[in-house]
Amino acid sequence: MTSPSNTMNNLNAKAEEVRNQLERILGVSGLRTTISEAGGHAFLKLHVGRHAPYYDHALRAVQMELTEDHPFKGRLGLTEVAAGEFPGSLEASC
Repeated sequence: MTSPSNTMNNLNAKAEEVRNQLERILGVSGLRTTISEAGGHAFLKLHVGRHAPYYDHALRAVQMELTEDHPFKGRLGLTEVAAGEFPGSLEASC
């Protein structure tokens, strides 16, 4: 039986893999994500300032790369973060 800490460590490692893939596709670094749970399944949400097709495309591309047994396969999404909470950067301030 897998302990809850091992399960969470595994989810965090898998989330980091997905974050790295998203950063590669988007050509950025330092993306923020959160893991949430609903219906007994883990979901990975990418933090964005505003919803855009650019992010949808990146999520679809990563979804296609994930193996069928990946814990986030079919469970990636976006969450908008208010401007005051969004990290500052040259790109975000333009």
